[in-house]
Amino acid sequence: MKKASLLILIALFAVLSSIWWIETNSLKKEISSQIDCDAISRKGFPFSPKIRCENLRSKDGKIQHEGWASIGVALLGNQAWVDLSGTITLDQKLAISGEMTLENIPFDDLENSLLKNLSFQARDFTISLEDSPALEAEKLSIQFSDNSKFSLDIQKSRLSSFFSQLFPENKTDVHLVGTWTLGEKLYPFSFELEHSSADCYSSGNGKAKVLINLSQDQFYDVSAQLTNEQTVHKEYTLPEKELFMSAAAPVLDQYPLIHKICNDHWDQLQTLIPSFLGKTNGELAIKLAFPSPETQISEPWKIIFDKLSVQNECYGFELKGAISNELKYAFDLSLKNYQPMIQNLAGYYNRWQKLLSAPDLLGPTLFPANEKMAAHLVSFLKQVSDQHTENDLTLSIQGSESVPFALGNQTPESLAQAVQKLTNDCLAEIELELKVDPASKDVLVSPGAG
Repeated sequence: MKKASLLILIALFAVLSSIWWIETNSLKKEISSQIDCDAISRKGFPFSPKIRCENLRSKDGKIQHEGWASIGVALLGNQAWVDLSGTITLDQKLAISGEMTLENIPFDDLENSLLKNLSFQARDFTISLEDSPALEAEKLSIQFSDNSKFSLDIQKSRLSSFFSQLFPENKTDVHLVGTWTLGEKLYPFSFELEHSSADCYSSGNGKAKVLINLSQDQFYDVSAQLTNEQTVHKEYTLPEKELFMSAAAPVLDQYPLIHKICNDHWDQLQTLIPSFLGKTNGELAIKLAFPSPETQISEPWKIIFDKLSVQNECYGFELKGAISNELKYAFDLSLKNYQPMIQNLAGYYNRWQKLLSAPDLLGPTLFPANEKMAAHLVSFLKQVSDQHTENDLTLSIQGSESVPFALGNQTPESLAQAVQKLTNDCLAEIELELKVDPASKDVLVSPGAG
């Protein structure tokens, strides 16, 4: 009896060894035909056949990997998996580094089944563009199912070295769940983001729908709907001056005035950051129509805003209209609580005016706004608006090749007169201030707004 059991174990071991050898040999040949490795070896005996490669690279040299990679197959199964550690470089421009695992890769019907149950996990994940980090995350997970559903989770992520200096404490958690469908010839393509959430300085939730179709005459039709609710629960504070100046140097060097403000008046900038604490709702419904790059169609492109709105607990705006490459545009702009909005904008302008009027910046070229100037602007908007109430105002904005700019119900002549009257009224307020006290530039609109 013992002898029989021993023979069975030996036979089973021989079978497993044969299967492992066949699987790893086949896998090694398949890998060697497509990539080169500094070293390649068989691993995972006896239940997990896999090949380990050191510093793999594609035959054409466009893909290079510094580190190790294990490529394995399920025993007697039709799925593969990949473990990578190190950095993958694509065309010497895009680099992806970290500890990565790709699972549930199908052997059969790869083209149609690739995303059926594909899973991607990464730790200490970084994406770099031309040696500059673009995205960093402690953990990243992407899960596909049924060829149409997906979920994405990112933990403790941040965007690029520049943004990491702007937002030194900003490590965002992101969660997305959605579906998509794909036509036989790639179009129509539809995408629906059922749920999205993010949490850093603010937290929020959103949804999105996108439909892309390509007609027989190679003309794209795109429609998109997005909604988002965001709650800012933490005031933004500037990073250390030296860190910011170093990270933003390529931008600041192109704008001397901004560079001087940041370098010489850094402490004052924190007081100029507006408060966004509270809840904000946003909604976008847009349609686009444009010819494919491969076609010679001369039909114009067009962008239609069915709705673009942003609203917080105090103010809001909504935009509807269209623009095309025929030098035509027409929009309706609606403002909620526009009178206190303008008063607060004037107060926020005054906070900047006080800084910019410093002798080493613009000097005495800017005057503060007072409440009467803000009232003159309100009167101007009422005059040119299509309709208005005490709280809300609707204004049409149009333009064409013959009339480049039209506002509200005004003709070009009446609009020019209204703008001239607004200018004269504001200049009169400035002259009155200087007559009362020529050396004074007291701010009469509260600078605490914004």
